[in-house]
Amino acid sequence: MFQFVSVFIFILISSSLSHAKFSQYLCMTEFPTTSIALSANGNLMDVQVVHHNGIQYMPIHDGLVTSYDLTTLTERAGLLTKLPEYWLFSWPMESCKFHDREIFSCFGGTSVYELNGVKVHPYGVYSSRVTDESFAGKFQTIKVSLYLDIDGRSQIMSMNYQVVDCGIQD
Repeated sequence: MFQFVSVFIFILISSSLSHAKFSQYLCMTEFPTTSIALSANGNLMDVQVVHHNGIQYMPIHDGLVTSYDLTTLTERAGLLTKLPEYWLFSWPMESCKFHDREIFSCFGGTSVYELNGVKVHPYGVYSSRVTDESFAGKFQTIKVSLYLDIDGRSQIMSMNYQVVDCGIQD
Protein backbone atom coordinates (compact mmCIF):
# COMPACT_ATOMS: atom_id res chain seq x y z
CA MET A 1 0.00 0.00 0.00
CA PHE A 2 2.82 2.43 0.91
CA GLN A 3 4.47 1.90 -2.50
CA PHE A 4 1.24 2.79 -4.30
CA VAL A 5 0.69 5.89 -2.15
CA SER A 6 4.27 7.12 -2.59
CA VAL A 7 4.15 6.59 -6.38
CA PHE A 8 0.79 8.39 -6.51
CA ILE A 9 2.12 11.31 -4.44
CA PHE A 10 5.22 11.61 -6.64
CA ILE A 11 3.13 11.49 -9.86
CA LEU A 12 0.78 14.10 -8.42
CA ILE A 13 3.70 16.38 -7.49
CA SER A 14 5.44 15.82 -10.83
CA SER A 15 2.33 16.41 -12.92
CA SER A 16 1.53 19.64 -11.09
CA LEU A 17 5.08 20.88 -11.74
CA SER A 18 5.06 19.94 -15.43
CA HIS A 19 2.12 22.29 -16.10
CA ALA A 20 4.06 25.31 -14.84
CA LYS A 21 5.97 27.73 -17.12
CA PHE A 22 9.31 25.95 -16.75
CA SER A 23 10.95 22.69 -17.60
CA GLN A 24 11.46 20.05 -14.98
CA TYR A 25 14.51 17.88 -14.46
CA LEU A 26 13.47 14.35 -13.44
CA CYS A 27 15.32 11.12 -12.71
CA MET A 28 13.23 8.02 -12.06
CA THR A 29 13.95 4.33 -12.46
CA GLU A 30 11.51 2.22 -14.48
CA PHE A 31 10.18 0.57 -11.34
CA PRO A 32 10.41 3.53 -8.96
CA THR A 33 13.06 3.22 -6.26
CA THR A 34 14.60 6.62 -5.51
CA SER A 35 13.46 9.51 -7.70
CA ILE A 36 14.89 13.00 -7.87
CA ALA A 37 13.16 16.02 -9.41
CA LEU A 38 14.36 19.61 -9.80
CA SER A 39 11.97 22.43 -10.53
CA ALA A 40 12.10 26.22 -10.55
CA ASN A 41 10.09 27.90 -7.80
CA GLY A 42 10.48 31.65 -8.15
CA ASN A 43 14.07 32.49 -7.23
CA LEU A 44 14.65 28.99 -5.81
CA MET A 45 15.48 25.62 -7.29
CA ASP A 46 13.48 22.95 -5.47
CA VAL A 47 14.98 19.48 -5.26
CA GLN A 48 12.57 16.69 -4.34
CA VAL A 49 13.77 13.23 -3.36
CA VAL A 50 11.29 10.36 -3.02
CA HIS A 51 12.20 6.88 -1.75
CA HIS A 52 9.21 4.99 -3.19
CA ASN A 53 9.85 1.67 -1.42
CA GLY A 54 10.67 3.22 1.93
CA ILE A 55 13.77 4.76 3.43
CA GLN A 56 15.34 1.38 4.14
CA TYR A 57 15.89 0.95 0.37
CA MET A 58 17.59 4.29 -0.24
CA PRO A 59 21.14 4.27 -1.62
CA ILE A 60 23.69 4.82 1.16
CA HIS A 61 27.02 4.33 -0.59
CA ASP A 62 28.67 4.74 -3.96
CA GLY A 63 31.96 3.01 -4.66
CA LEU A 64 34.21 0.23 -3.50
CA VAL A 65 33.26 -1.56 -0.27
CA THR A 66 35.56 -3.75 1.81
CA SER A 67 34.80 -5.69 4.96
CA TYR A 68 36.54 -2.89 6.86
CA ASP A 69 33.78 -0.51 5.68
CA LEU A 70 30.86 -2.49 7.11
CA THR A 71 30.84 -0.69 10.46
CA THR A 72 30.87 2.71 8.75
CA LEU A 73 28.12 1.65 6.34
CA THR A 74 25.98 0.41 9.23
CA GLU A 75 26.42 3.74 11.04
CA ARG A 76 25.61 5.66 7.84
CA ALA A 77 22.50 3.55 7.23
CA GLY A 78 21.36 4.14 10.81
CA LEU A 79 21.72 7.90 10.39
CA LEU A 80 20.04 8.07 6.97
CA THR A 81 17.12 5.81 7.89
CA LYS A 82 16.05 8.38 10.51
CA LEU A 83 14.93 10.58 7.60
CA PRO A 84 11.46 10.38 5.97
CA GLU A 85 10.71 8.86 2.55
CA TYR A 86 10.16 12.31 0.98
CA TRP A 87 12.59 15.25 1.10
CA LEU A 88 12.28 18.75 -0.32
CA PHE A 89 15.32 21.03 -0.33
CA SER A 90 15.83 24.39 -2.06
CA TRP A 91 18.84 26.27 -3.39
CA PRO A 92 18.98 29.88 -4.57
CA MET A 93 18.53 29.86 -8.35
CA GLU A 94 21.85 31.71 -8.79
CA SER A 95 23.60 28.75 -7.09
CA CYS A 96 22.35 26.33 -9.77
CA LYS A 97 23.44 25.79 -13.34
CA PHE A 98 22.30 23.46 -16.13
CA HIS A 99 25.33 22.56 -18.23
CA ASP A 100 23.27 20.56 -20.75
CA ARG A 101 20.01 18.54 -20.70
CA GLU A 102 21.42 15.97 -18.27
CA ILE A 103 24.17 17.70 -16.31
CA PHE A 104 23.37 20.24 -13.59
CA SER A 105 24.87 21.52 -10.35
CA CYS A 106 23.60 23.38 -7.29
CA PHE A 107 26.07 24.29 -4.54
CA GLY A 108 26.18 26.57 -1.55
CA GLY A 109 22.92 25.76 0.18
CA THR A 110 22.70 27.58 3.50
CA SER A 111 19.32 26.37 4.74
CA VAL A 112 19.07 23.81 7.51
CA TYR A 113 15.97 21.61 7.56
CA GLU A 114 14.54 19.49 10.32
CA LEU A 115 13.25 16.15 9.05
CA ASN A 116 11.90 13.67 11.60
CA GLY A 117 13.76 15.56 14.32
CA VAL A 118 17.06 15.33 12.44
CA LYS A 119 18.94 18.47 11.33
CA VAL A 120 19.82 18.26 7.63
CA HIS A 121 21.96 20.79 5.77
CA PRO A 122 22.00 20.05 2.02
CA TYR A 123 25.07 21.76 0.65
CA GLY A 124 25.24 20.41 -2.88
CA VAL A 125 23.52 18.37 -5.55
CA TYR A 126 24.82 17.65 -9.02
CA SER A 127 24.65 15.14 -11.84
CA SER A 128 27.43 13.53 -13.84
CA ARG A 129 27.58 11.40 -16.96
CA VAL A 130 29.18 8.02 -16.26
CA THR A 131 30.54 5.97 -19.17
CA ASP A 132 31.37 2.28 -18.93
CA GLU A 133 33.18 1.04 -22.01
CA SER A 134 34.18 -2.57 -22.55
CA PHE A 135 34.36 -5.22 -25.26
CA ALA A 136 30.54 -5.29 -25.17
CA GLY A 137 30.23 -1.61 -26.09
CA LYS A 138 29.68 1.70 -24.42
CA PHE A 139 26.97 2.29 -21.80
CA GLN A 140 26.18 5.65 -20.23
CA THR A 141 24.25 6.48 -17.08
CA ILE A 142 23.50 9.70 -15.25
CA LYS A 143 24.53 9.76 -11.61
CA VAL A 144 22.88 12.26 -9.28
CA SER A 145 24.75 12.96 -6.04
CA LEU A 146 23.31 14.81 -3.07
CA TYR A 147 25.73 16.09 -0.42
CA LEU A 148 24.22 16.43 3.05
CA ASP A 149 25.30 17.23 6.55
CA ILE A 150 23.06 15.17 8.86
CA ASP A 151 23.35 15.98 12.54
CA GLY A 152 26.92 17.18 11.97
CA ARG A 153 28.05 14.22 9.83
CA SER A 154 28.76 14.48 6.11
CA GLN A 155 26.82 12.05 3.94
CA ILE A 156 26.57 11.50 0.19
CA MET A 157 23.56 9.91 -1.45
CA SER A 158 24.20 8.93 -5.08
CA MET A 159 21.92 7.15 -7.52
CA ASN A 160 22.54 6.07 -11.11
CA TYR A 161 19.83 6.30 -13.77
CA GLN A 162 19.63 5.28 -17.40
CA VAL A 163 20.10 8.28 -19.68
CA VAL A 164 16.54 7.91 -21.04
CA ASP A 165 15.19 8.11 -17.47
CA CYS A 166 17.05 11.24 -16.36
CA GLY A 167 17.20 14.79 -17.64
CA ILE A 168 15.17 17.85 -18.55
CA GLN A 169 11.54 16.98 -19.29
CA ASP A 170 9.87 19.10 -21.96
